[in-house]
Amino acid sequence: MKSGHVYIMANRRRGKTYLGISSKLPLRVYQHKNGHFDGYTKDKGCYLLVWYEFHEDLQNAWQREAQMKKWKRDWKLKLIDAFNPDWVDLYHTLSKRSRHVSEKARMLEVGRNANQTALLPAQEHCAVFV
Repeated sequence: MKSGHVYIMANRRRGKTYLGISSKLPLRVYQHKNGHFDGYTKDKGCYLLVWYEFHEDLQNAWQREAQMKKWKRDWKLKLIDAFNPDWVDLYHTLSKRSRHVSEKARMLEVGRNANQTALLPAQEHCAVFV
């Protein structure tokens, strides 16, 4: 079974964002940062990795990405704010241990939002994690 990440790139705090999925997140973020592909992230300067989430099964990551693509922009911004309030570039946190970093961050997100479920567009999104 192949694992994967759902991730959000941004050009600045609360600026343009891009939601994507990758089975090799460090490589994919490197490609975004270095303009390897023409498209939205290159055109809008979305070079900051501001949010990501690990999934044991790539199929679950695809489902999560599809779910999040239906979200309102404000919901995504609130998710980023809860996960990464300063919108710092998380690229340096990626490594062979990115799974563990992501799991810890998800737990922080769940803890921060435990009493603020209005921030979450769908409560079940906390239960979707593998």
